[in-house]
Amino acid sequence: SEFLEGKDEYIYYGVLSLIPVSISLYLSNFSDYIFLPLIFSGITAIYKVKREFEEKEWYFKKIKSQMDKLYKENLRLQEEILENQLSLVLLPIMQSIIKEEITFKEGLFELNEYFGAKGISFIDFVNHKCIIVGDAECKKETLAFIKDEIQVLTSKEIVDILKCKKAYSIVISNKDDLIYGILFILFDENINISDRLLRLIKDYLDFYFSKHVQIQIEEEKCEEEKQDEE
Repeated sequence: SEFLEGKDEYIYYGVLSLIPVSISLYLSNFSDYIFLPLIFSGITAIYKVKREFEEKEWYFKKIKSQMDKLYKENLRLQEEILENQLSLVLLPIMQSIIKEEITFKEGLFELNEYFGAKGISFIDFVNHKCIIVGDAECKKETLAFIKDEIQVLTSKEIVDILKCKKAYSIVISNKDDLIYGILFILFDENINISDRLLRLIKDYLDFYFSKHVQIQIEEEKCEEEKQDEE
């Protein structure tokens, strides 16, 4: 296809090929047709070469497209493998929190180390307190920026408040949308955390706080019943 492109070029080269034929016919008083087969065979050869190049070009484009797809698929699989490896490291930390093998704050320390974060803060709405590990703070102003369960926080206004370059927020709640608190993971660099890992943290902490809130409710109920008996 590099030689001839489209009908216009066929016409152009066809006209050029007719010039020597016309001259030959004119000189021979239109009785010499020896060049006609040569010209037609030449045009046929050109057409055949063009078709071969078109087929080869189509074949190489197809191979290139398949290679691009395989490359992208390979990258996707590598990302999945890496994410699975990260999940395998994260899971024991979250399970230790659930099983109360470590305290909630100790669990946040583990998460901070796991992500290599600047710090982690948790605004606890249930117990009305702030839990901090690393270089982090609890800022009430940040609550105005929370719109979704899981967010990436990069706007200048909020990172200035949190004194970091990038942050992630996770709303900890139950199935009835009762919010227990908000977790902030702060970074001094542009670190990417997959939604899958953030969702895993949320699911475990949702369960952890749901269980503890239920225990608190039952304890308060028992205390009230004791007071009523007295």
